[in-house]
Amino acid sequence: MKNLKTLNSIIAILITSGLVACGGGSPSSSDDKPDSLLPPDLVLSSSSSSVASSDGSNSSSGGIVKTSLPIYENFEAIDIDNFLTANYKNLSTDTSLPFYYATSGYPLSTIPNGVPRILLTNWTSNALWFGNARFTLGQTRLEAETTTADPTVATWGELDLSRPYRLSFCVKDTLPSTSRRMMIFVDNNTSAQINSIHGNSNRIMYETTSNLTPGTRYSIESSVGTSTSFLQMRVESATDVIIDDLLLEYQDTPYTGAIPTCTADNSFVRPVATSSSVASSSAPATSSSSSSSSEAVSSSSSSVDGGAASSDASSSSSAANGVVTKSWGYDSNAYATAGTDLFAAAYTATGDNSIKAGVDITVDGLHFYSTAANVLRYRPAGSTNNATTLPWWNTNGAFFSNNTTMMPAVGDDIPSTATVRTYISIPVEAGKAFTIKVNFKQTGSGATAAKVALIGGATVKVLAVADASFAAAGGDTGSSITLSLDATHSLTEVRFIYGREGISTGGVNITDIERIQ
Repeated sequence: MKNLKTLNSIIAILITSGLVACGGGSPSSSDDKPDSLLPPDLVLSSSSSSVASSDGSNSSSGGIVKTSLPIYENFEAIDIDNFLTANYKNLSTDTSLPFYYATSGYPLSTIPNGVPRILLTNWTSNALWFGNARFTLGQTRLEAETTTADPTVATWGELDLSRPYRLSFCVKDTLPSTSRRMMIFVDNNTSAQINSIHGNSNRIMYETTSNLTPGTRYSIESSVGTSTSFLQMRVESATDVIIDDLLLEYQDTPYTGAIPTCTADNSFVRPVATSSSVASSSAPATSSSSSSSSEAVSSSSSSVDGGAASSDASSSSSAANGVVTKSWGYDSNAYATAGTDLFAAAYTATGDNSIKAGVDITVDGLHFYSTAANVLRYRPAGSTNNATTLPWWNTNGAFFSNNTTMMPAVGDDIPSTATVRTYISIPVEAGKAFTIKVNFKQTGSGATAAKVALIGGATVKVLAVADASFAAAGGDTGSSITLSLDATHSLTEVRFIYGREGISTGGVNITDIERIQ
């Protein structure tokens, strides 16, 4: 193994900030955290001046050296410990530091039950398996849980993502879940979507693992980033993913090298707690026994966030079948820009933003229509009526012109006597199969009746209906409505509406929208 440079001047920074959470989320306690997340063979010294200082600035002028795109990764390291060292792939800014850095789920000594969360497979040609874990690509500061939404703090990555780019990988296998997700973030080393200077649009992939089809290449196109960005990949708990042949390239300058055909492989033996896995931080996949469990949200709806993505959205797709998943989170920057074109007053990040009367406008890739004011309210993350880290839309009354209009049954048309005064329209492509899912939570404990529906655009035919009463959709979990149509449809939009079913109270938070097509 080659000699490693040392870096005394940043020992305090790395040991303080290199602590890892014991799971895929935020740190819980310091009891199960290591003194350092650096590989055991990495010695620190003062020979480098390129690592960013704690205030987000570079410690030397022009200190960040870019790692050029395209980047192709086939995971042919000896094992996961080797993969996460500079010996395998180093930063350009400081060749003694690793290009890949685990922000959660590694090393094994930090995991209470001793079950690995990120490993390389033991196949002839390796792949990367991970679940309940996170790692970054090109982060020059070996840190976790330190990025924020503060736009005054400079980014500290080696990737120039100021041009539209594409990230793709082969899905070898998954432990599929319809509620747990794989995610990709830009300039965010935490598990929370809000902690990036790019706002909610930094989460460019937000995909349920059940939507990741083994044997297909999954692709995300985006333009979210800066000239000094880094990426973070995350898979939630209770699920896992095996990926191979990862490629990061510019959309206008595709990679010209050969990429192996993507094939499924379910032969990996998933690890479980054993005495050997607890004792070793580098337990190989061959020493682990099979596991029937893993864990199993987010915006596959996410992915989270087709085509080249603007700053307010991202898209993900499977190149094998042309399926693209688009999700809306929602991006507060887009709504702040819309301002009084959408809202009755100037946009505020600290309170409700009520839709104005006469709105007929597309914002954030969704179309909003309302003949009445205040029927919809946009509540930014952390605002007066939304203490969470994610924004949402809140309904304030029925989308019909009155509370007494009852929602028609699936297959029926909206009656001519009923006036739909407000709706949110989700665009779809005619002649192409799609699935739309809208997640919502009932906020009124007195809402003994309420329904939401998806209707066929201007055809006003009801295509799906869901119970939105507090009993069905209240509490922390909420509920969802899903619509799937095959390629014989001729729709170009699907409209979401809410009805109070004859009572005068109740409303829902529309937490996210997902379209797969």
